[in-house]
Amino acid sequence: MKTRSRIIRLPVHRAAFIAGLLSCLVHVSGFYWFGRMPLSWAQVAVVEPDVRWRIPIAMERVSRLDPTASDVVGSLVSLTDASGPTRPDVSDSRVLPVPPARLMPPTPAGTILESLTTVAVKPEEWVPFQDALEPRQEILAVDQAMVREELAGLERRRIPRVERVDQAPDVTVPVDRARLVLPEPHLASESLDQLPLSRDPVTADPLPVPDAAVEPSVQPGSGRLLDPLPGRSSVKALEGFLTADLATYSSWTERKYGYFRLTLRRAGETILPVLPKDVVLIQDASASMAEERLHFCREGLKQALAHLGAQDRFTVANFKDQAEFCFPTWVPANAENRARAVTYIDALRSGGNTDLYASIRALFQLERRAGRPVVVLLATDGRPTTGMVRSADIIAEFSKQNAGQMAVFTMGTIQTANAYLLDLLAYCNRGESRIVRSGRWGIPGEMEQIVKETSRPVLTDIRFQFAGVLREAVFPELTTHLYLDRDLVLYGRYPRGTDRVVFRAVGRSGDTPCDMVFDLNLSEGETSRDGGIRTRWAEQCLNDLIARYTRGGSPAVLESIRDVSGEYKIKVPYGNQF
Repeated sequence: MKTRSRIIRLPVHRAAFIAGLLSCLVHVSGFYWFGRMPLSWAQVAVVEPDVRWRIPIAMERVSRLDPTASDVVGSLVSLTDASGPTRPDVSDSRVLPVPPARLMPPTPAGTILESLTTVAVKPEEWVPFQDALEPRQEILAVDQAMVREELAGLERRRIPRVERVDQAPDVTVPVDRARLVLPEPHLASESLDQLPLSRDPVTADPLPVPDAAVEPSVQPGSGRLLDPLPGRSSVKALEGFLTADLATYSSWTERKYGYFRLTLRRAGETILPVLPKDVVLIQDASASMAEERLHFCREGLKQALAHLGAQDRFTVANFKDQAEFCFPTWVPANAENRARAVTYIDALRSGGNTDLYASIRALFQLERRAGRPVVVLLATDGRPTTGMVRSADIIAEFSKQNAGQMAVFTMGTIQTANAYLLDLLAYCNRGESRIVRSGRWGIPGEMEQIVKETSRPVLTDIRFQFAGVLREAVFPELTTHLYLDRDLVLYGRYPRGTDRVVFRAVGRSGDTPCDMVFDLNLSEGETSRDGGIRTRWAEQCLNDLIARYTRGGSPAVLESIRDVSGEYKIKVPYGNQF
């Protein structure tokens, strides 16, 4: 077999060798032959024109000029005389009023052109314009008369000339003094100049002299004048109560934008007090929740009760086709109520259909008190089977009714949970979403972690207002409350060349409204080499656009989603669910 294979391959090698040898001989012979040819490339480039159609040139013999002749000397003197008039050049016709006839060459005598000339142009002395062109005075007079007639027909208000008063405003708002009804004993300001000068008080009754024994506020150094007025609440400035950590990212491959991450947290342990809150633990107990997973959900609910504060109020609920509450209203988080809640949780069993929207809508029946944030923990697989089942409708309707008043944190109890419904329901209602992907054994830990992070709120109902071009480039637009055990993070995009980030944040610390203004220098922030800030901004931007489209957005919003996804190479989440 080996000998036969060699016999087959040898002729092929010989043929290839012979073909290569012949090719080399042909190429060498060609180069040798072309190199010895007497061919000049300059001769090849010469093109002989066809002279058969060339118009013959009329050549006349002229006599040689005699420089010693008298007429020639006179002509040369006239040409060199600068004082005499000279013939204008053709180029002067663009800026000088030169007659066209003077620019044309003279007609040769005895030719056909001389016989065709019927109009004799008398040579005139050429004088350039000395002044600029002016319009006719009659036209100006007519225009001025028309303007005067139009102005005379307009209504105008004659204002008498008044003497200028120093530091007086240029514009004053007119006031109808006849409509002003002033109670006695007040007088109109126009009648004050008619009153005689007096040191008596202008009020009807003199003010009583306060008694120091009765009114301790008049004592010197009491400081009572600084007390706030009853019925009014002062706005607390929080620049010294919060810290804002800034991290920036920019890349040489992207010349247009830079990105930043803004992290807000409390400045100290005792700066802002921890607010009492109201907590709702609501568990999906429908048939879609298998008993194995519901068992771990019960364990997680019981662990969450341990993180309630002494000043907190709470209730527990489960739902199938409608919600069922352990307590019809809020109850204090004492030992007795916690024990009753544990008994209620242990009795939960799965079964029945799932009406998610009707169940969470029942949360609006609970009392909401100003100054107490409401935190909702919703544990479900996000698969409604009855009632309103479309995810976009559930998100839009609940978010519209809630208007950010309750903070909704969602937890998917299975890896295949409806992430679109759970993520957007939390995103549009000041919360966050988590999906358990490590199996049902991780349900208690995730549930306890959510309750622990939200157990100590310090600032609620926060809204941010950014200045300039950053107004619509910072996400999320609706943030969570500020909790002591979790940071509040914002992501923004700024044009290259921007040096500062200025924003205002308003919120509430209990019943006290709070206001804070930050002016941060981008160059002083931490410079990050990681492109995660840019990617995270794009993800937050997509979440905001998807939330807007889910709540009734236009096709333009959908087009913006595609643009952001294509520009930042990020896959649009949730597939075709929205």
